[in-house]
Amino acid sequence: MNKKVFCKGQSLVQQGQSLVEVLLGFAIASVVITAMSITVIGSLNNAQRSRSQNTATQYAQQALESMRQFHNNDIDTFRTFGGIDVAKSYCFASSCAKLSSVSGDPCGEKITSSCGDNLTGIVGFTREVSVTRSSTACFPKAGEPTPTPQNYIRVEAFVRWTDGQCSGANPYCHETRLTTCMN
Repeated sequence: MNKKVFCKGQSLVQQGQSLVEVLLGFAIASVVITAMSITVIGSLNNAQRSRSQNTATQYAQQALESMRQFHNNDIDTFRTFGGIDVAKSYCFASSCAKLSSVSGDPCGEKITSSCGDNLTGIVGFTREVSVTRSSTACFPKAGEPTPTPQNYIRVEAFVRWTDGQCSGANPYCHETRLTTCMN
């Protein structure tokens, strides 16, 4: 549509925007806004995953530190846990300072597929430790003397967590695993 506009005695012709131009502008704006939203949501998901990973690593380190303290304070009892060449898994709740010989105890041998949310104050995280005596992964480097197998113990701390990406069949689909060897 053409309009004649007079400004200080001059005639100017103005043209209005067509409906197609307006719709194209809205479409481009929608694509840009959608792309920005996807980027922001992706960044937030990555930040949350990173925060969860850091939390899991801290809880795994804490479990290994508790196990090392248990080892140092009561080595004879410590050596009774774990299987010879077979890992035994123990739930290791926030309250645990050492392992328990009672199966199903918050600090005892794991009797189900999961220890459940056993970390106090944090929902969606579970922690366990695995103990193996005479683990080949702990044998010394070439040239070093081999210790008595029952005295060499491999301890792994697992912290698993759940988020919106985990399915019902595998509610704790993310995992952090730290390993240490003690003798």
